[in-house]
Amino acid sequence: MNTWLNLKDNVIIVTGGASGIGLAIVDELLSQGAHVQMIDIHGGDRHHNGDNYHFWPADISSATEVQQTIDALFSAGRVLMVWSITLA
Repeated sequence: MNTWLNLKDNVIIVTGGASGIGLAIVDELLSQGAHVQMIDIHGGDRHHNGDNYHFWPADISSATEVQQTIDALFSAGRVLMVWSITLA
């Protein structure tokens, strides 16, 4: 495992992580020990589970949904990085 960037126990938000490139990024972040908060319109629970992963269902084309989700995420604590893989 390459640990060029210490992500262990850091919170990282990933949008569009339910499939494709986003899913590969989620997999890698989890393998590095990050706490991944994944936002996607499609179900994400079928891919991962555990204490280091949480799926937030939201449509990023809806400003209201995005704002509500981001508010909930940031109220939970410090976020190291936001990784946006989605296209709206």
